[in-house]
Amino acid sequence: MSFSSTLIKKFIIAGICCLSGNLWAAGNLSLTTGEWAPYTGEQLKNKGFTSEIVTKSLEAEGYKVDIAFKAWKKAQTLAKKKPKKFQGSYPWFSTDERKKDFLYSDKIMETINIFLVKKGSNLSKIDNLEALKGKNVGASLGYSYGSDFDKAMKNGQLKIVKVKSDTEGVKQLIDGKIDVFPLEKYVAKSFIAEQKIQDKVQVVESSFFKPTSVHFIVSKKHDSGQELITKFNAGLSKIRKNGTYQKIIDEAFK
Repeated sequence: MSFSSTLIKKFIIAGICCLSGNLWAAGNLSLTTGEWAPYTGEQLKNKGFTSEIVTKSLEAEGYKVDIAFKAWKKAQTLAKKKPKKFQGSYPWFSTDERKKDFLYSDKIMETINIFLVKKGSNLSKIDNLEALKGKNVGASLGYSYGSDFDKAMKNGQLKIVKVKSDTEGVKQLIDGKIDVFPLEKYVAKSFIAEQKIQDKVQVVESSFFKPTSVHFIVSKKHDSGQELITKFNAGLSKIRKNGTYQKIIDEAFK
């Protein structure tokens, strides 16, 4: 065999290896999330606009995305303990506890919470913990409501009633089992309109809550976790620059 033919074969093998490596690096991803309309939802258009942002970001880097909807606590647990089956999850707030187990992407967007109270409630202003003293405060399992609220829950400063979902929380609010229930502002708006409960609940905006960013997360147990986060960030940057991101946002809030 001549030197030139040997060299050509080496180049061909190297090319195949690079190609197969790129195919592995991109490939298919299975992600977990939960119901959080209008941000995420199995029956929503494009599974919610946050799902569309996450999908478009990863597609920009060559990935194909499959989304599995689970209860929020399970969505996090699966992404944490089974990173080979579920390579990531979204949209999650950054907490000290969660940072122990997950790598975080750049900010996808910012959200802000409000309080829901029963129509006619005397809780017309809630700007500090004192206003919630003696009240039954609902909180969905697996949720973070911002560092101050989470700390107050952990330290027992609030009388917390845990619920499995936002739907259950609002139902208990209407039934009088809880007095106040925190929800993300646009989630509350969407839920009230969908359930037609404008005559049963009212929104109380509060300076107690601060804008909080949500992220795509990958388990620290994932063998290529940091690479996946880097790819996601690159894809997110691309769709911001080419206008896709803003188009999705405009469509969601038109």
